[in-house]
Amino acid sequence: MPRKLTGFVGFPDTKMKPVIIPDLFFTDLLPQIDDLVELKLTLHCFWLLNSQEGDLRYVRGDDKFCFVVCNPICAANKPDSGVL
Repeated sequence: MPRKLTGFVGFPDTKMKPVIIPDLFFTDLLPQIDDLVELKLTLHCFWLLNSQEGDLRYVRGDDKFCFVVCNPICAANKPDSGVL
């Protein structure tokens, strides 16, 4: 019996907080991104920056974000992992 795939079924009907992405991302940066992992990481950074308040917003290399997001990405892209 074929397995039924479950995936993204759409956004909920509730009001959601928007994530602001600068228009230069689409015109200048996106055409240069040729790796899905890089795209996911870049979009996650925009999400993190949008969740911060104040004039100065930043993502540091030693934030929890890097441990959770960057480490699995780096591990998956090692040449000996077979996941390139």
